[in-house]
Amino acid sequence: MYKNEKQLQAACVVKFRELYPQFKNSLWSVRNYTANVKDGMNQRALGMLPGASDLMFFLNGRFVAIEIKLPGSKHDKAHVERQLRFGENVKINGGEYYIIKSVEAFLTVINKSGSNPEILDVWTLKELIEVSKTKVKF
Repeated sequence: MYKNEKQLQAACVVKFRELYPQFKNSLWSVRNYTANVKDGMNQRALGMLPGASDLMFFLNGRFVAIEIKLPGSKHDKAHVERQLRFGENVKINGGEYYIIKSVEAFLTVINKSGSNPEILDVWTLKELIEVSKTKVKF
């Protein structure tokens, strides 16, 4: 349905803003990509953190870091390990961390409305990394 993760992320943000316009300032994206080496150096100096989640959600003391993955997509193991370390840090500090693979999974996380097979947590991500050689398949 979506060609890339950016499209899925945009669909999640649009749906959130449509359903919860009063909370539009509670969901934001993180720019954790760079255009080139110089841009990367500048962004890191400004606080960019490789592995930081795509979306952050904060409302009424609840902090959630949300990583977006397309079903069936493959990612470099080293990159996913950085994302895992970020997620573990979020959890250690009292937040929530999830990998979502659909708009429905995103809404389940936001609404705390049960389970969804398209939601992965830190423990599931660890298992995926352990069985992967060079690429992690979602």
